[in-house]
Amino acid sequence: MVTALLACTLGSLAAIGLVLSFSPRFQPCRARLRLSTLVFAFWLVATVILTPYTFVIQLPGLPDLSIERMLFVVLAVMALSRTLRRDVVNGQDKLPEALIAIFCGICLLSMARFGFMEIYSAFARPLFVFMSGYAIPFLAFLYAKYLLDTEDDILAVFRVFFWFGCYLSLLSYLEHYGLKSLVYPSYITDQGISLLHLDRSRGPFLNAAFNGLALNFAFICGMFVLPTVRGTKRTAYIVLLVLFVPAIYFTRTRSVYLHFIMTLLALLFLYQGRISRWKLIPTVFVGVAMLVGLNMQQLASSDRSAGGMGETSEIEIRLALVEKSREMIAENPFGGIGLAQFRATTLFTPEDVDYQHNQLIGMATELGLPGVCVYLAILAVFFGRLYRLAGNIPEGKFLNANFVLLLAVGLLITMVNNCFVEPSLHLFANLNFFVLAGIADQLYNRFKGGRLRLPVRS
Repeated sequence: MVTALLACTLGSLAAIGLVLSFSPRFQPCRARLRLSTLVFAFWLVATVILTPYTFVIQLPGLPDLSIERMLFVVLAVMALSRTLRRDVVNGQDKLPEALIAIFCGICLLSMARFGFMEIYSAFARPLFVFMSGYAIPFLAFLYAKYLLDTEDDILAVFRVFFWFGCYLSLLSYLEHYGLKSLVYPSYITDQGISLLHLDRSRGPFLNAAFNGLALNFAFICGMFVLPTVRGTKRTAYIVLLVLFVPAIYFTRTRSVYLHFIMTLLALLFLYQGRISRWKLIPTVFVGVAMLVGLNMQQLASSDRSAGGMGETSEIEIRLALVEKSREMIAENPFGGIGLAQFRATTLFTPEDVDYQHNQLIGMATELGLPGVCVYLAILAVFFGRLYRLAGNIPEGKFLNANFVLLLAVGLLITMVNNCFVEPSLHLFANLNFFVLAGIADQLYNRFKGGRLRLPVRS
């Protein structure tokens, strides 16, 4: 049964890979990358695999120093240096920054009112939630908008993301087939750290949903990079992209399946290639039908570890959390209950002691309607600008309709994923969104100023 599932999955995705192999190609100008861009890209990856779980320096009276935190300090110094030298993108409007500042102000007011520190030691600290969920991702947005100013910079970030996804994909195979001795970092399979999602491929996130999001995001980054490679390397990239599919299946997580299917449908119907879609679409849907038919009994099973999707207990928990949130919002519609205070508020109702598992509903509960409305306004600005770009972007080698499509899909899948999980505790789940948003905002401003084509350093 598993063999049939993998065969059908690989067959259908190979068809998509075949079409994508006929997509427009171009040879980017090879140029020396800025060191700051490489530090930025590796810092994004380090937030996942070089955390305190992997390596930490403990100094008395100071915060623990991990590699990703040290990289962040180095990156901040580099960014400040470039800003002082005015080596930044000019002519950018500040509407997103204004909305972000208002949102951060709401968060700070909430913490000033309800506390910056955790009430119970087992719960997340509000200040930590603010930094990982909002403040640091907003800084990444500013970096992407003002400092990733060339074609080479953007491609470098996408390449690093893609190869990071290949690493996560390999880990998924190792976890699924029980090759624990080969898994690195070893804490991924350590039952003493977390019992959550041990029956699924959870990667260095220790969470299958975020692992699946990162795999899907890296898959999209691979699609960004694919037009820039030729010959044998292009074939290798397509094979690696196809191998992402079983890795995503090994997460055993329905929300991951949902946003990956959305990604594939967007590529199938909207990605501009050089082959007629009427020849491909029937092939893909026949492959999917075979996949579902051969595995219907397994997919309908309530055994999640076997890949079943019929488990309802988690759905019931989510619905109970939504109902609890609705009651809290009705009681505190404008002030909320305080940033990161949801679990502490429901502590004495054991069936509800959990994170909200929905970013926007949780935001409305903790920050009130003003907070969630400002955040929705930020999202509306990003998607509105992509919509304007999609209808007006001139076809170029690097910037084209496919580029805008992939930006939109990357933003959308993160939003969909965050409707089923609590993302504020996982920095990467917020960073990926705001890095793409920063790139999109920069391109929109270039389009509005009549200078959309990105420069390439010589």
